[in-house]
Amino acid sequence: MIFLFTSLGTLFRIDSCEYNATEDLWHIKLCATDECINLTAEYIEYQKKHMTQSNITLFFGNLLIEMGEYVQAERYFSVILNTLSPNDEEMACIFFYFERRASAGKAINGLGVVYSELGRQNKAKDCFQRSMDLY
Repeated sequence: MIFLFTSLGTLFRIDSCEYNATEDLWHIKLCATDECINLTAEYIEYQKKHMTQSNITLFFGNLLIEMGEYVQAERYFSVILNTLSPNDEEMACIFFYFERRASAGKAINGLGVVYSELGRQNKAKDCFQRSMDLY
C-alpha cells in the first residue's frame, strides 16, 4: 500500500498511478485516510529535506523505490527518459546545464537501482555507467 503525506500533514493513500500517453499526464488517484497516522515526525522531516534537495519528478520515482515498488519505479523513470524528445527544451537543459545533467544522471541511476532490485544486473550496470557518464 502506498501513502502520501502533504505539507499540511494530511495523509493520502495512493490507489493508482497511471501514465496517459494521449494526454501526456500522470493520473494519480488519492484517497484521504487516517491509516498509519503514527508515522514519526522524523521521517516526515527527512522527506521534506530530501524533496528540497531534489527535482520533484525524481523525488516521486525515488519514493517508489523506497517503498519497494520497483516495477512501478521502472515504468516511471522510463517514461521520464522516453517522453523527452531530442528537441525538447527540457532535454536540452539536461545535456547543456550541469544541474540538469545531474537530474538526468539521478533518473538513470534510479532506473539502475530498480533493475538491480529486480535481479537484472546487466541492465543495472548499463544504467549505472550511463549515470556516471552524465556526472
